[in-house]
Amino acid sequence: MAKEKDIIVPDEYLDKAMEKLMATGHYSLAEARDIAISDYIIDHGGRVDWEPTVEEERKMRKATKLVAERKKPAAPVKRERKEDFVKQTLISLLAEALGREATDIEITNKERIIAFKVGEDDFEVMLTKKRKPKK
Repeated sequence: MAKEKDIIVPDEYLDKAMEKLMATGHYSLAEARDIAISDYIIDHGGRVDWEPTVEEERKMRKATKLVAERKKPAAPVKRERKEDFVKQTLISLLAEALGREATDIEITNKERIIAFKVGEDDFEVMLTKKRKPKK
């Protein structure tokens, strides 16, 4: 087991990580060991003392920017609702028909609701259009 900065790196992890890094052909045994230990320490909340090169700093900033851009929530799409002229016509016809018996007739929603009074009682009629059945 390797120990650095009060974090103990298990040998199994170290062996597997070094194998993967060396398989790429970019790292020597010593470099792969250092990288594996540093990765384990960082993953488990530790800190490592190293200064990135200018190129590494640029890559880190670019990666951070890309991740931050992906995490932005998409703005909800506000779609325009189509007017239903059939429902509007039906509400108007119902309001006219109620005109003989009711008072204080008010179309509160031009495609859906009529409020009115009969005597001292208040009423509200809500028009609902059913969806076509799925095939």
